[in-house]
Amino acid sequence: MLKRVILAVAATAIVAAAMQPANAATATAPFDVNAQVNTIATLTFDTPTYNWNSTTNTNAALPSSNNSGTGVYSLRGTYGVAPSIIFSAPATIGGTHANSIPVSTFSYACSQGAAPVNGAGGAVAATYSNGGMTTSNACAAFPNGASVAPGASFKLDLFLNEQTISADTYSTTGGAFVITLTAN
Repeated sequence: MLKRVILAVAATAIVAAAMQPANAATATAPFDVNAQVNTIATLTFDTPTYNWNSTTNTNAALPSSNNSGTGVYSLRGTYGVAPSIIFSAPATIGGTHANSIPVSTFSYACSQGAAPVNGAGGAVAATYSNGGMTTSNACAAFPNGASVAPGASFKLDLFLNEQTISADTYSTTGGAFVITLTAN
C-alpha cells in the first residue's frame, strides 16, 4: 500500500510539473541619472532715477516724487544657502557746489510686490528690511535653498531727510546705486 501511495504522489508531482510553465527568463541593464540644476538669479528694476524736490526743511522722511521702484526677479538657491537682495550706495552724494550729503541722509523700505512662489506653486517666505541707508543695505532675505518662479517682485521706497542738508542739487550718475540678487 505504501508503494501505491508513493506512486500516486510521484504521478501527481509529474503531472503537476508538466502543467507548470517553464521558468521565465529575465535580464537586467543598469543605468544612472545625472541632473545638473543650476543656480538662477534674474533681476530687472523699473526706476532708473529717484527724484526729490525739497521745499521745506521739516520732513525727516520725504518720499521721492516717483516713489516706489519695482524689481522683478526669479531665483534658485543652493540647499543650505539663503538667497538675498541687497542694494549698495555711495558713501556720499555730491552737489553741484562744494556740498555733499552722506548716504545716511536717506532711509529706505523694501516690501513685497507680487508674492514669491516656488516652482511647485507654494509660497516662499521672504523677510523684507527697512531703515537708515548705509553703503550696503539688506532688502530681502529668503529661506535656505529657496527657489522663486519668474514674476515675483519687491518694492524699494527711498526717503530723504531734508532737515539738515544745505540747498544744492545733489545727484549721482552712472548707476552709483546698485541692486544685487544673490542666489548661491
